[in-house]
Amino acid sequence: MKHATDVLQKLGVTAGTTAAGLFGHLKWRNGRKVDSAQTVKGSLGAVIVKIEGDNNTFQIGSDVFRLSQNAQVLEAVEGTLKPIDHKEAKAIEFRKDDKQIATYRNEDVRAIAASCEHPGGVIEKEAAPKIVSAVLYTHGPVFDVKAPKWRFLYRKKPVYVDIRETNIAKDAVKRGGSFMNDRYKVKMEIAPPEGDRAEAQYKIIEVLEFTPAEQQMNMKLRAAKKTSAKKHAAKMK
Repeated sequence: MKHATDVLQKLGVTAGTTAAGLFGHLKWRNGRKVDSAQTVKGSLGAVIVKIEGDNNTFQIGSDVFRLSQNAQVLEAVEGTLKPIDHKEAKAIEFRKDDKQIATYRNEDVRAIAASCEHPGGVIEKEAAPKIVSAVLYTHGPVFDVKAPKWRFLYRKKPVYVDIRETNIAKDAVKRGGSFMNDRYKVKMEIAPPEGDRAEAQYKIIEVLEFTPAEQQMNMKLRAAKKTSAKKHAAKMK
């Protein structure tokens, strides 16, 4: 049991939504054969898994799908289920921020174990890198002209973007710096997650347009109103 937990911990599958997602996917599949796994176009790492039988499509993260195809992970998952299978425990529970997000009991465990014994053997069809027109906003100004990646907001999500093929850093130095929410309209390459890499990769190919962030105007402080000598003298009486 401890060995199985150690393996999952090393692979980052011990708690929270990733663990619950993996166990939930294995329960849903219930040992059924995987027909296909297709990356969702335009998503940041979502995969639609299709299996044989009814209720046969399920959308999960690509990281969870890869874990579900990893023999070492599946062996470790089976190890964590043994206390329930041997009636030494009633359930396995996953929590995040001290809140319960998933619980698996006897029937669930049997379905999960069936999927561990028959992993499906389908390799995810990776989408090729694509070129898109995108609008990015600087989210973490970088002051090192040699930094290969800058942090931007893309579709309201912070991402690190490779800027090495552009003059973004040099132009920022000429302007005197980079500011939060500087706006860049760019032609950008997005490479989907691959292998052990769980995140998509972003690279700016060309800057099409730049708009500096709105700078706050200096507001003049209002001077305090002077009390006339007569009014002041009247208050003193």
